[in-house]
Amino acid sequence: SISKGANLKGANLYEASLEGIYLVSANLKNVNLEGAKLRDANLKGANLKGANLYEASLEGANLDGAIFCKTTMPDGQFKNSGC
Repeated sequence: SISKGANLKGANLYEASLEGIYLVSANLKNVNLEGAKLRDANLKGANLKGANLYEASLEGANLDGAIFCKTTMPDGQFKNSGC
């Protein structure tokens, strides 16, 4: 498991299988998570600015306090609540 505050800035995790992963307070800025499987992932407080979550599965994922700005959500819409 990845530790709290992991820095994955700019990583390409296209269609990655990340079910149940622990990414609390992680830097996921500009990460490509298109089609990723994030079921039950803990993304509490993660920086998702510029991240691509298009068609990612987020069932049961904890996104409490996550930062969204120019973030592409699974449905293709942008979320800018943290800009």
